[in-house]
Amino acid sequence: MSEEKIRVAVVMGGISSEHDVSLESGKNVCNSLSKERFSVKPIAISRDNGWLLYPGWLQSDYQRMPAEVEPVNGGEALAEMVAARIDVVFIAMHGPGGEDGVIQGFFQTAGFPYTGSGVLGNAVGMDKVTAKRVMLQVGIPTAPFLVIDSVDLLKDVDGFVDRAAKSLGFPCVAKVSNEGSSHNMGIAADNGELKRLLQRIAAPGKLIITEQYVRGRELTCAVLERVGWEKPRPLPPTELVPKTSEFFDYEAKYTPGATDEITPARISGEDTARVQEIALRCHIEMRCGGMSRTDMILRDDGELFVLEINTIPGLTSTSLIPQAAAVAGIGFSELLEIQVEWAMSQQNRR
Repeated sequence: MSEEKIRVAVVMGGISSEHDVSLESGKNVCNSLSKERFSVKPIAISRDNGWLLYPGWLQSDYQRMPAEVEPVNGGEALAEMVAARIDVVFIAMHGPGGEDGVIQGFFQTAGFPYTGSGVLGNAVGMDKVTAKRVMLQVGIPTAPFLVIDSVDLLKDVDGFVDRAAKSLGFPCVAKVSNEGSSHNMGIAADNGELKRLLQRIAAPGKLIITEQYVRGRELTCAVLERVGWEKPRPLPPTELVPKTSEFFDYEAKYTPGATDEITPARISGEDTARVQEIALRCHIEMRCGGMSRTDMILRDDGELFVLEINTIPGLTSTSLIPQAAAVAGIGFSELLEIQVEWAMSQQNRR
């Protein structure tokens, strides 16, 4: 008798500005999981938080949810997942609602194993202010920064701009604390540009982080965990060379050919070891699990600075972790299987 397949629900979409990227990640996961080992059920969450469950199990490549599928609420979706006897949830969501611990808490409370970091790791990693404060506490290098609530900012934007100019200098970077994929961020060259940028991205309930711009080589390094490994292991670092943008922004991330992504990075063996060590420290100190990816800048004088950590890195056709895994001898389907197996092994520990 053949072994029963593992039933995987791939959850994608969501309410964040990264909805479309998440759908691409989810589609890629659905189509790359081995159909010999796994029964796959796509679940797409709409921008208004409606849950759409694929009827039955995938028999061919997934493109989009059938038109006749009606959205249900989260509770009804949970009941359908229980009825389908889902073994593990593969979370392919990015941004608020999916990468900030919210959906993880939902599935953890319901008793479903899920891929990636737990509630705490996602919550800390998604909030750039909290993440940078953790880095400072444990001695991980990161650029100097200032934080202000949007309400306070708009009461005295000129005063904050003056303070940023004095303490950070120009150019500097401003961004919303809990956005991803370079949404709501920019680089300002002077007081006027910074004021306009801050006014554009400020929104009620949002923290704004402004940090010193670090000029240098953009690098990213993934960390992977696997059943049977005693400790997480860093993958080969990737060097990012945007060709159409000043930095690795949304267009540079998701437009094919817009960025040269070089793995392994063209850096010395000593620098490679330092990058991997810092990525591993970030993964551990931020309480990540399964896999993560840490973005850094290697300044011309050799100093390394961490920009941020990604607790649910993209899994699209242009994403970085699959490239690094391939260089390490791990194909995309195997990478996904590693995540599913690791998630199922963590259920009792969580």
